[in-house]
Amino acid sequence: MRLIADKPTNSSMQQPESTVKCRRFGDNRHNRRLVLGGVLVFYVVTATVMALTMPWDVRTPTLAQYTPPDEAAHVAYLQELTTTGMLPRLTSGKRNYEAHQPPLYYLSAVPVYLAARAISSEGEGQPGVWDYTLLRMWSVLWGLASLVFAYYLGRLVFPDSWPLQVAVPAFLAALPSRTFICASVSNDVASELFSVISLVIMAGGLRKGFTTRRSAWLGVAIGLGLLSKSTCLALLPTALVAILLGAWTRKGISWRRALVNVTVVAAIVIALWGWWAARNVLLYGDPLATAAFKQAFSQDRATPEYFYSNPQLGFTPLMYAEFVLGITFLSFWGVFGQVSAFMPAGYYCLGYILTVALIVGLGAGIVRGLRRRRAEQQACRIWLVFGCMLIVVLVMFALFNMSFFQAQARYLFTANAVLAVVFVAGMSGLAAGSWRALPVWLAVGAVGFMSLWALKAMQVLSFQPLPPF
Repeated sequence: MRLIADKPTNSSMQQPESTVKCRRFGDNRHNRRLVLGGVLVFYVVTATVMALTMPWDVRTPTLAQYTPPDEAAHVAYLQELTTTGMLPRLTSGKRNYEAHQPPLYYLSAVPVYLAARAISSEGEGQPGVWDYTLLRMWSVLWGLASLVFAYYLGRLVFPDSWPLQVAVPAFLAALPSRTFICASVSNDVASELFSVISLVIMAGGLRKGFTTRRSAWLGVAIGLGLLSKSTCLALLPTALVAILLGAWTRKGISWRRALVNVTVVAAIVIALWGWWAARNVLLYGDPLATAAFKQAFSQDRATPEYFYSNPQLGFTPLMYAEFVLGITFLSFWGVFGQVSAFMPAGYYCLGYILTVALIVGLGAGIVRGLRRRRAEQQACRIWLVFGCMLIVVLVMFALFNMSFFQAQARYLFTANAVLAVVFVAGMSGLAAGSWRALPVWLAVGAVGFMSLWALKAMQVLSFQPLPPF
């Protein structure tokens, strides 16, 4: 009798443990889809209003400071592409200083730009309100696609709780700084999408195994990412770490399996991105056009030396690093316009409170995890991959700011999905058991409130200078 009682039932044998746990949270498709749908609607509405509200004409001095960063240069890229039928070439840092950017986002926007040109009342070669409006809405759609894949990433990271799964795209949908960029003409939205897709494939490979087919799709995602923005280079070492961890067995790494998967990814990346790298070598002398970019940007962009040599500032390297970190932190929560339109101090205080809660929650979650005797191996490997991605992106950001002062969180766009997962994990660490989703959604609600606050400020252009802290 005891053997029969201890024997699992057929239904429990057929259902994975994550499914059983999910039902403890009241999981059903209706609730999941309803909440996810609400998240997507919130994003579309706020991003659309932001796109229609933000000034676009950099020729008007009173409005130029409120236009999104580099937006006019991105439109100039499209203008030259559609006018000449050829990809632009970086010659100076003046008008079309984004000409070194990979072409995928711009090629995808060509039909949108041509449609806008057909109905625009502006003169030939003069982008107008229709050009900016339709192109901004095109970026909104890119951002919407990223949210869908962020949800699938949440399912792989938090298989036992659908509220946490949906909270991953919810955080991204509510984040004001992200909405600001997704509502502007920018190739950052393309880099974010292919980064999220790549991370989904990596997490799926660590959960279910890296097959040749999955490796091929990973190569496609990374290759398209590199054709969107060079910041997607962070995906290459991250993918290598993911494949090596996926080939790890009790007997050690299966080097043959890892070599096959790495070869497949590398071959497809080279096939997709190699022509662009070769073009850059022919035109600029290196595959990333780094030298040409630095030469063009050094003409009128602030460098660390400016802060060191300016007698009114008198920055030391440590002071400069602290300044970059502080402005980037504010930018993550929302600095608008040409990185000069700040929200009131209370807005950023809410960001500080959320950050402190996040740190406390991460610490509590780590302590709680260490007390467990057995951790899920697949989950640990996924977090190692995410950690690698975040470290590489931060190092690239730090190196960039060692050449130019660019304390803008939009340069972290390729790590947005990782940051969202960290946010959800940290906030969930503030509670335990079935209550762990409560602090997550309270925090997401606070971020959504910040988004509406920023949206209201954008409508009336009510911004402030740099806060005193």
